[in-house]
Amino acid sequence: MSSNSFLRWFNTNLGLMLLALVLAFIVWLSAVISADPNEECSTPSIVPLQVNGLEEGILLLGDLPTSANIALFAPRSVCRRMAEHAQSVEAYIDLDGLGPGEYNIQVA
Repeated sequence: MSSNSFLRWFNTNLGLMLLALVLAFIVWLSAVISADPNEECSTPSIVPLQVNGLEEGILLLGDLPTSANIALFAPRSVCRRMAEHAQSVEAYIDLDGLGPGEYNIQVA
C-alpha cells in the first residue's frame, strides 16, 4: 500500500475510528461502574469542624458548629476506604480573604 493510498484510507475511515474509540470508552466506563457502583455513605463518626483563614481582629458572632457529619455519593470502594480511615476525613470552613460583614459559608 503506497503512502498516498494509506492517507486516503485513513481520511476515509477517521470518523469510524473515532466512533470506535468513543464506544470503547463507554463500554469501559460501564464496566468500571458496574464493578464498583456508586452508593451513598457517611462517616462512621462525627468529624471535627476546623476554621481556616480567620484573620486577626475578626470576631465570629453567633454559634459556630464544632463538628460535621459527612455524607457522600461515591464508589463503594471509596466508601469502604473512608470507613476504614475515618480519621483522615476533614471538614473545614475557609474564611481566607473575608473582611467584616455577614457571610454564609459552605463547609468544605
